[in-house]
Amino acid sequence: MNNLRKITFIWSFLVFFTGCNYQAGFSEESKEFSLSLHFKNNSKAFQFTPLAKRIVKEEFFRIPEANVFSQKGSEPKDYVVKITFSDYRVGSDSFRPSDTIVAQTFRSRMMARMQVIEQKSGNQLLDRNYSFIAASQSGSDFEHQGDRQLQVSLARDMGQRMSRDVLENIR
Repeated sequence: MNNLRKITFIWSFLVFFTGCNYQAGFSEESKEFSLSLHFKNNSKAFQFTPLAKRIVKEEFFRIPEANVFSQKGSEPKDYVVKITFSDYRVGSDSFRPSDTIVAQTFRSRMMARMQVIEQKSGNQLLDRNYSFIAASQSGSDFEHQGDRQLQVSLARDMGQRMSRDVLENIR
């Protein structure tokens, strides 16, 4: 009886480890690629471009497989990512109860278009329009502080969504 238990244990151990085909790590090998980011601002928020470039690039740098180059880089690029900002709007969302002329919260919207083009073939892999919305509350008397917070929030959201979409469409 004791030998039967040993044989059953060894047999079930062998069946378990040979039959499940478990592989540690990713099943697909990650491929590295290079891309260049090109920005164009067709909105009225001229101050938004430098901030958005920096934050959006930071989000693309977080992709471990991507080598991100600037527009003027001489390195070969697999993909070109063109991002165009348009239609920036800021408006008051609510007003202070004590003074209905002064806004308490603000809401902003930025429209953007992203195109991803494969450099070798010239094929357009992705052409997507985005609408980003952010809200902030006026916390102090600094002029344009709320507007600056809105732009940082918009740029962060923009970078996260666009880098995710690029990664999903290149793989």
